Amino acid sequence: MSKTMRWILPGLLLGLVACGQRPSVEATVLRFTDVEPQSQPTPVRMIITADFLRIDDGTDAKTFVLYSRKERIIYNVSDQDRMVLAIPAGTVPAKPPAQLTHSVEERPESVPTIAGHTVRRFLLKTNGKVCYDVYAAGNLLPGAVTALREFINALASDQTQSSPRMPRELLTPCYLANNIHAPARYLDHGFPVRRAEPDGRVSELNDYQPSVRVDPALFVLPADLKRTNIRELRTR
Repeated sequence: MSKTMRWILPGLLLGLVACGQRPSVEATVLRFTDVEPQSQPTPVRMIITADFLRIDDGTDAKTFVLYSRKERIIYNVSDQDRMVLAIPAGTVPAKPPAQLTHSVEERPESVPTIAGHTVRRFLLKTNGKVCYDVYAAGNLLPGAVTALREFINALASDQTQSSPRMPRELLTPCYLANNIHAPARYLDHGFPVRRAEPDGRVSELNDYQPSVRVDPALFVLPADLKRTNIRELRTR
C-alpha cells in the first residue's frame, strides 16, 4: 500500500475497532447523470474528502477513478483490466498552440434556486464559439468546487501530453480551452448543476449530501491489481 493510502493512524483504527465502531471519514457526496452522444444516460457518483476525490458509478466496485489531492495523482482503477494506472499531474504550457479568446455571456432565465442559492445560466465561449452551456448555483458547495478544480487541472496536464498525438482537425479552440488551457472555467460562477457541450455531452446534478460519513476503504487502491504509470506507457 502506498504512503498516501496509509492515512488512517493505526492506533485510531484499532481504537475504533475495539469500541465496536466502523471507522469513517467525513465526505461530500454528489450524484450526477451523464449523457454521452449516442449513449444511454449513466449514473456518476463523486465522493470528496479533504484528501481524495473518488468518481464511480454509484457502487463500491473496484472500477473507479481516485484523485489524491495531496499527491496530485489520478489513479484509474479498472477491475476488468486488472490494472491501476497512475497519472501524475504535470504543468500546462502557458501559451496555447493557437490564439484563444475567451468570453462569457449570461443568459437571463427563470431557474429555481437550490437550497437558497441562485442558479444562473452562462454560455462560455472561445473564439466566438459556445464551448460550455452551464447552469451554476452561486456559492453552493464551495469545498466541492475547489476539489473539482484541482482534479480538472490535474487532468488537463495529462491532456497536454496526449493532444500532440491527436488529429489536427480535432484540436479545435473549444477542445483546447475545455481540456487544456481553460478546463475549470465552468466552475468560476458557482457549482455547475448542469453542464452541456456542443457535441451533446451533458452532466446534470441529481442530488448531493454536503456532510456524510463514508468508509475510508473507498479510497484505498486494490492491492491485487497490477500498477503502472502513464509515463511508462508513453515511453514504450
